[in-house]
Amino acid sequence: MKMERLIGILSILLQREKVTAPELAEQFEVSRRTIQRDIESLCRAGIPIATAQGAGGGISIMEGYRVDRTVLTAPEMGAILAGLRSLDSVSGTRRYAQLMEKLSAGTGGLIPGGAHMLIDLSSWYTIKMSKLGKHKLEGYFDYVVPPLEGLWWQEGVHGVDYSRKADFRWVSLIRLPEFVTSETFDWAVREATEKKQRDFSKVEFFSWKEGLCVQCMHIGPYDDEPATVAAMEEYAKAQGYEADFGANRFHHEIYLSDVRRCKPEKLKTVIRQPIKRAE
Repeated sequence: MKMERLIGILSILLQREKVTAPELAEQFEVSRRTIQRDIESLCRAGIPIATAQGAGGGISIMEGYRVDRTVLTAPEMGAILAGLRSLDSVSGTRRYAQLMEKLSAGTGGLIPGGAHMLIDLSSWYTIKMSKLGKHKLEGYFDYVVPPLEGLWWQEGVHGVDYSRKADFRWVSLIRLPEFVTSETFDWAVREATEKKQRDFSKVEFFSWKEGLCVQCMHIGPYDDEPATVAAMEEYAKAQGYEADFGANRFHHEIYLSDVRRCKPEKLKTVIRQPIKRAE
């Protein structure tokens, strides 16, 4: 989608001094004309992008800018900021945070500190789209890519302390259909790495049994989750259960809504908390 490409192009321009339109077109698997339109959209948003023709030419971004947010809607800007926030966690750098500071200048409460994050899931979509390529997967059947999920925890905290959002650690995951084996997954990672020219070495394939949980559908902004979690804890206690956080037992969220298109008050998030019989 266009917004994901804009995020990707911005991140690439921040990391590289110069990149060519053919390189971007190949990486995002679109035409050069589409990349040109994307660059025009970024320019209209107030991002100073310079292009140079001929040998040694390419596309580059200048330092010290701010975005004219009148060109992007609040959900669109929110998608860009949330996406950039997640990229630093994956890359282990602050490059994206620096860009996010420029993009978010003057946005106020557009993206709350506890906002959840969007990440690049290219390797999963490589499996989904394999039906169009030459590599045929044994047992493949067409399927809808499941929603993004997140496992959240804080070191030294039993449960979830929403007053310490900066201490959250997380893992993002997506369920895979039964035909996906470790060999299939390894192929998808290699394929995505070659096509996208990105490092997917941190992506892992694993089976996970969650165990006994209490679950609730939270509807509304992510910042309102504490009230839902408190109600879940009270319900579990009334049924004779207590929290059971520990090894492989995490606060679990399943994101059913597209944060880019859904109003905060209508966001749907399945929340799970690990429990056990009270002693």
